[in-house]
Amino acid sequence: MHPQLGRAEAVMAGLPQREPASSTGLVRAKAIHACPVDRIVEGTRRGGRLGDRGSVRVDGRQEREINATAEFLRLIQLNPIEVETVRRAPTLGLPDTWVVSGCLFQTAWNVLAGEDPARAIKDYDLFYFDSSDCSREAEERANGRAAELFTDLGCEIDVRNQARVHTWYAQEFGVEGYPRLKRSTDGIDNFLAVCCMVAVRRTSTGSMDLYAPFGVDDVLERVMRPNPWYPNAPRDCYNKKAERWRTLWPDLEVIGIGEADEEGAAH
Repeated sequence: MHPQLGRAEAVMAGLPQREPASSTGLVRAKAIHACPVDRIVEGTRRGGRLGDRGSVRVDGRQEREINATAEFLRLIQLNPIEVETVRRAPTLGLPDTWVVSGCLFQTAWNVLAGEDPARAIKDYDLFYFDSSDCSREAEERANGRAAELFTDLGCEIDVRNQARVHTWYAQEFGVEGYPRLKRSTDGIDNFLAVCCMVAVRRTSTGSMDLYAPFGVDDVLERVMRPNPWYPNAPRDCYNKKAERWRTLWPDLEVIGIGEADEEGAAH
């Protein structure tokens, strides 16, 4: 086992295993592979543009990729609020629970910028998946339990049932055809930017799972690029996030929607 990673575990999606999720062009990973971090099943990202197809490797993982995963896990654990959120989340008793996105990559960006790890993090997002009760009331009850559980941390916790996102997404973001999801990580696959597509959870054995279908390079390199699995993402939402994040992290490299495709066509 790699000395920097210890007992941490990672979950990654193999990029060749993709299928359209709706007529809007949203796509998601079909398969999730879980394994010890020194045998991560890797989505194909090397040897071409992000998202290029290729074979999935299990053994012989490059040292750079292992070190990137180790560094990401190290950075997020420098935020005490993050550590406690991940540790306590399973006690909510919600199925398929993950701590996701902003609180993770923004912690890493803060540390890399020499700032307080928790600076400017608006909330700590928890995803769960419960198709047996997709009511708003059930989700509100889950948020109530979370508010009590995390009250001493002095942060806002936002709990979302991914089984019901399709019922409100169009009204909130103006994008029709959001797919009915099958698991919490499907919601992560439909985030606007690659850097957002990260999630962690604590396992029953005390180790940590990482879900990052495109890896963590964009987080460590402070790059915001459009999610290629979401070609019809709302441009205004993407641009507003980019504007806010660049104000907080001036070194952030922002690749606009459409720019990555134009760059690839030029080559």
